[in-house]
Amino acid sequence: MRNLLVVLFALQAVFAFGQKASNNLIGTFKNKSFWILTNTLEFDGKGKVNVNGKAKHEFFERNDTIFFLQDNNPMYLVKQGKNQLKGFSKNIKRSTFNSTSDSFEYGKMSKEMNKMRKQKN
Repeated sequence: MRNLLVVLFALQAVFAFGQKASNNLIGTFKNKSFWILTNTLEFDGKGKVNVNGKAKHEFFERNDTIFFLQDNNPMYLVKQGKNQLKGFSKNIKRSTFNSTSDSFEYGKMSKEMNKMRKQKN
């Protein structure tokens, strides 16, 4: 019972004090592997990601994970190092996307995300 309470309080602290969601990542990330159909990801800093220069999808970032839907399939990317994204979902598993810049770049927060943050607080 005591261990259950410790785990419960630890999870509550993680969710209460974790990073808030954002959608202002900027940059172009290219895939190293040629086995995966997703070659480039272009983040515009306004909540949109352009996949392979063809289709734009909405994305958001929470903690060190980026989420977006591509053709009704959820895509998860995890930040690694200073300029790498590692594929974590089924379609892009074991693929690494490298950025042309030295570190992750962020633009100004969009109006919609500011409204969402103010409503939650």
